[in-house]
Amino acid sequence: DNSVNGLIVNLERNNFLPLVLSDFSKEEIAKSDLIIFNAPTAAFTADEVTFLQSYMTNGGVVLLATGYEDKEASLPLLQAFAMDIEPTPLGPVPYVEENITLYQNEPRFVDSWPVSFQHNQTTSFYNFTWNDLTFHLVVFINYGAGGLLLIGDSQYLLDKNLESIYDYWPGNILFIKYLLDELSLTEEHP
Repeated sequence: DNSVNGLIVNLERNNFLPLVLSDFSKEEIAKSDLIIFNAPTAAFTADEVTFLQSYMTNGGVVLLATGYEDKEASLPLLQAFAMDIEPTPLGPVPYVEENITLYQNEPRFVDSWPVSFQHNQTTSFYNFTWNDLTFHLVVFINYGAGGLLLIGDSQYLLDKNLESIYDYWPGNILFIKYLLDELSLTEEHP
């Protein structure tokens, strides 16, 4: 359930060749078009943030999935883009316990937290309004020729929410494809 094997399958399905890095490797990252960080536990250094900004300037996309309780290590990167994960627990979104099939083609979040941002060149790929408040859960900030895609849920990309050998959520599979298409990341990539 806590693996990213389903994410790897989704990337392969969209013509990516995923490479799992155990350490932050500037050389390997520089050769890619997309780098994914899922709830990092080691804080980004100032040098790594500068490198990732250069990577984005040159067309790279950084995908960061993290919730409020896991955001500490991601703060140096988030602060560089005036972004944050707010301390408002939204839990599963949408809440579909009664009628799962009604929502199965929509994205589903496990432990979501709203994303705050201040940039003008920002796209909110998933948000909802409740009691006249709009909560953004997936936000992309353009930076140079690339940008930063932030998902306010540490568990969104895990097998239990995306797909595993025993289960899958069609809406999340479709949403990953949609994001890759929208960010022009669907051609053959290393």
